[in-house]
Amino acid sequence: MSDEPSGPSIGFARLRTIARLVLGVASAIFVAVACYKLSRRWESGKVQVSWPWIITSAIPIALGTVVLAVGWKWLMERMAGKRIPLRPCLMLHFESQMARYTPGKVGVPLVRMAGAARLDVSAAIAGYSVLTESISMVAVGGLVGFALLLLTTGSSGGMTQAFGVLGVLGLAAFVVVTIVLVFVDRRHLPAVVIKAMKAEGSGPLVPRRGPLAHAAY
Repeated sequence: MSDEPSGPSIGFARLRTIARLVLGVASAIFVAVACYKLSRRWESGKVQVSWPWIITSAIPIALGTVVLAVGWKWLMERMAGKRIPLRPCLMLHFESQMARYTPGKVGVPLVRMAGAARLDVSAAIAGYSVLTESISMVAVGGLVGFALLLLTTGSSGGMTQAFGVLGVLGLAAFVVVTIVLVFVDRRHLPAVVIKAMKAEGSGPLVPRRGPLAHAAY
């Protein structure tokens, strides 16, 4: 048997390469246009820049990016049911974060799906990982935000006033879904969900340390 890639595999690889080039060019154009529009609205005046503080502020941003990428690695390993190499996983996550600058952030799932082969996982798992990751981040981020509001206002009325009743209910829904993903075995989830995600392995779809990573982020 020949180990050379077949025709469909070669075609899919070319499609991934073209998609990454298109997304890269689109991201660059979008950032350039945004910078141009920002410069047109920039008010004239003198701005003092403190480079030590700028460099210092970049440290938690860099650390947070690594924490978020490691949390995604844990999530992917649980969804794929196997270990995933650290370095290519981090690199793919950083690359997909750059694709956030495409309109609608559609580049994030596309870049992860295009690079799924590097992690030896299916494109479906890489794509749905964005949805699963977002659900956990919204739930954790909302709880952290509400907790800070409680500390600063001392009452839940401030939360309702700031986010509205629908916002609070929406957060509650995200929290419930996150709890299900973290504590309920995938065997008890709808079969259509597992089939669509092509999730493998056993246990809950989201590891418990995943939301912890999002809280740290």
